[in-house]
Amino acid sequence: MRTPVSDIVDRYTILKLKQKYIGSSIQRQFNIYHKEVRKLRKQGIVKEEWIKKLSQINKSIWELECMIGDIVRENFDFEEIGRKALEIRELNRQRIEVKNKICEETGEGFPEIKIDHTSVHPREK
Repeated sequence: MRTPVSDIVDRYTILKLKQKYIGSSIQRQFNIYHKEVRKLRKQGIVKEEWIKKLSQINKSIWELECMIGDIVRENFDFEEIGRKALEIRELNRQRIEVKNKICEETGEGFPEIKIDHTSVHPREK
């Protein structure tokens, strides 16, 4: 089974972040995904808007995860951790939306569907 374009693009944007913040330990993996994304771009399969949107979302998730780590190390403010976790949940909902759009437009892979899940139907206050 071939890896769907949605997963390739998502993983590529995550690896770009890891390359920036972690460094050379993921270089081989990054190079493989970079080469594949470059090939898919030349074939007109991958759209820049997908890369841009998933890069923004994944960067925001990365930053929120770092903030949670800082909070844990500093003071264990569980309310603040909860707020950040809810922001991450919303960003993951947006991320899945983009990935599902890629599946739909390329005809590859399967959309991720959540039923009766709190990220789909936020609770009323």
